[in-house]
Amino acid sequence: MSPPPRRPSPCMIHPATLHRPRIASPPHADRRDSFSPAMRVRALALRLHLVIGVLTGAGLLVLGLSGAVLVLRPGFEGSQSAELAPAPSGAPAPSLDALLEAARRRHPGFVVTSLSLPGGDAAARVGMLDTTGGALEVLVDPRSGRIAGSHWAERSPLHALRLLHTELYLGARGRVIVGLLGLWLVLQGMTGLYLWWPLMKRPRWGFTVRWARPWPVMGRDLHKALGAALLVFHLPIAATGALLGITALSPGAVDEAPTVSPSSPSLRTRHVETLARAAERAMPGARITAFRFLPGPVVAVTVRAPGELDPHGASLVVVDATTGRVVTVRDSRLRPWTYRLWAAAKALHVGAVGGPIVRALYVLGGLASAALALSGYVLALARARAPVAA
Repeated sequence: MSPPPRRPSPCMIHPATLHRPRIASPPHADRRDSFSPAMRVRALALRLHLVIGVLTGAGLLVLGLSGAVLVLRPGFEGSQSAELAPAPSGAPAPSLDALLEAARRRHPGFVVTSLSLPGGDAAARVGMLDTTGGALEVLVDPRSGRIAGSHWAERSPLHALRLLHTELYLGARGRVIVGLLGLWLVLQGMTGLYLWWPLMKRPRWGFTVRWARPWPVMGRDLHKALGAALLVFHLPIAATGALLGITALSPGAVDEAPTVSPSSPSLRTRHVETLARAAERAMPGARITAFRFLPGPVVAVTVRAPGELDPHGASLVVVDATTGRVVTVRDSRLRPWTYRLWAAAKALHVGAVGGPIVRALYVLGGLASAALALSGYVLALARARAPVAA
């Protein structure tokens, strides 16, 4: 057997190799290589959360604040009805035709385009157009038939705020942008949940705010706790908002024509009461909430069928204004599931499901959304400036 090979002694090593420089590894190479796949996914989720927050934070701020005000719209409209004079005792309630006639007498020459019936003692709302196409809304007391007030609909602050919230003053294209913002916010919520979930190994960590620590640490804790607590609110609202906005992507929606034109005729052939009875016979048990007087002439009667979430109604009966014959019945309960999903999403998004307590929670959720957007921007700015400060 041959002897085992000897290990070279220091004397046998060439002197040049003693001073050969070693190739330096790139900084943090060992640390990067030691990252587990879970850590890499978490780092990617954090970067995605930051990018989405920076890109959509301004939109979340605008939509959150405007939505918090708009959800109180029924309360604002109800306050206008609180000052209505009580009806004379024993006097019958005026007919629907009498409500329209009162609005025509107050504003002669205007064309009646709609009649909304909120129900109860709330004021009926008659929509009218002047010769230039300006939209006027007339409030009529449904108990006495007296005019409670008039205002230009398109000059209302709530109307301007609604346009900002739903379409960013960009028409149907703006509705698409709002829908895409909703999708981004859903993704933002999912990444935030993924980043927060490991803290649930010790649940108190997920909602702990270290008040005594420096403000960047305290700010991150507040952002984390507030975002986690509001996920139950944000995900459904963002998803339903995305659904309502993306419907503008349907063919022809981007350049759609207005639903009511200045040439829409007033109803002169049949009494509105007669047409209302025809709509009620077409959908027994449903409550009429609105009329739209359209060219044709036809009348689109919006009704709320039993079981519908939207208090304004999601079903429609189209009646020929000349003959009183029912042309079309669109019962939301018999329509495809996609329409029922859209109607439910609309009712959920605007806070129509529930009473004042639910609307108050929606207001708090909208304000908290704005707080999340602002705190996210502050944290992103602090993160960007940290290397410079170092």
